[in-house]
Amino acid sequence: MAPFKLIAMFSILAIALAGGYYPLRHPQTARQGKGFPQGEAFAAGVFLALALLMMLPSAFHLFNKIMPSNEFPLAAVLAILSFSSLLAIEQWAEKIQKELGWKPHYEDLETIIKTAWNWHQNEATRQIGHST
Repeated sequence: MAPFKLIAMFSILAIALAGGYYPLRHPQTARQGKGFPQGEAFAAGVFLALALLMMLPSAFHLFNKIMPSNEFPLAAVLAILSFSSLLAIEQWAEKIQKELGWKPHYEDLETIIKTAWNWHQNEATRQIGHST
């Protein structure tokens, strides 16, 4: 891996960790100020930069290996559509949440992880019980 890519990768990781720590640990206070939408925009920019700098060139190369006769930049179009779709889904879900007044059952990260882990353990136990 090129030194520039390593520097970029660790810079993006450090910025993402620094910018994401406070909203994850204090979600209610982070959403009260005007900085949260700006933080979301910054995070989207970080993900886009990550995709453009590191992942897309490799993906284009592999895509062209699979479909060498394709002259249309299909890989780029798929990447742009995927990113735009995820952004639209997030904005749509946030709008519905505000209009319907929906509140999540679990708001802190530790409870979400604990609940997901318990569900996974129960599902694994159920699967083992059905296979025997």
